[in-house]
Amino acid sequence: MSIVGCFIIPHLSIKLNPSSSLPSITVNYSWQNASSYTLERDITSKLEAGFATLKGLKNLNSRSARGNGYIILEFDQYTDIDVARFETATIIRQLYKQLPEQATYPTLNVNRADEEESRAFLSYSINAPLNPISIQETVTTQIQPIIGAIQNIDKTEIYGANPKEYIITFNSNTLASLNLNKQSILTALQHYFKREALGTAMVHNQNISLSIQPYKNIDDWHIPITKVGNRLLYLDELTTIKAQEQESQSYYRINGVNAITLNIYATKKANTIALSQTVKETLLDIESQLPKNYTIIETYDSTDYLKQELDKIYERSFYTVVILLLFILFISKSFKYLLLSLIHI
Repeated sequence: MSIVGCFIIPHLSIKLNPSSSLPSITVNYSWQNASSYTLERDITSKLEAGFATLKGLKNLNSRSARGNGYIILEFDQYTDIDVARFETATIIRQLYKQLPEQATYPTLNVNRADEEESRAFLSYSINAPLNPISIQETVTTQIQPIIGAIQNIDKTEIYGANPKEYIITFNSNTLASLNLNKQSILTALQHYFKREALGTAMVHNQNISLSIQPYKNIDDWHIPITKVGNRLLYLDELTTIKAQEQESQSYYRINGVNAITLNIYATKKANTIALSQTVKETLLDIESQLPKNYTIIETYDSTDYLKQELDKIYERSFYTVVILLLFILFISKSFKYLLLSLIHI
């Protein structure tokens, strides 16, 4: 058994705290202008009666307010939340015909165990004597893909640079000569980037919403504005478009230079201690390939405390075994018996 245990240990999930929350499903629905009593009587109570038959259901909480309501279904730790979601959706489809016609189709949101408590286990600051948007582009193209490809890395997040904004400059007299104004440009832009709703459809017995939004390259400003005679006028012909970084609301610097933060998240079953070492070794290789003015600084490592606690456990276990062996030697007064005890341990 000891030998088998030695092979299993490297594959165990090592986390600072055990999972404390239970998987749950939130069902949302609405009925415009309906009172809380009517919503409770005609929707909430009917759905609750159907959900009560779900396997593994531990708690059922609901709230009915004016115009909307929700039901939270909490399941025990042994329940497969994906199966529970399928069964919940089936019950909703069966009961939907009994609900008022004015009510919306109930929607599902799956909340997995400890999903709301997930946080980055590693955090790094990448700084350089450049503007934040340039640093972020380097991190996005040269660091994030490599770290994200490491096994057991769930996701990575980058923040610290302000998003781009586009300044559109136009000549009012030129627009007036074409019977146009600022509102004409705004209307054309709103129409161009508008998401068009197509309605709803039943797909695999599920009611889904359909919409259409053509692919648009944000750097391509060849957008039609209006037609004058037989000629179609475009935005880039009537205006000048300039991209720039939005004005900073706050500044983050290390040793006087701008910095970008990279947060790294591990999968729930990952051995974070081993994964942390892999990430650090990978970042060392990446840093050696970056320009000399780039530096990568570790700002947070959740495994540091975990390593300290494990070291304490190993030390206490060692002293426990030594005391036990000394006690055996004191009682038996035989080194042969002590040796047999060591072999069995």
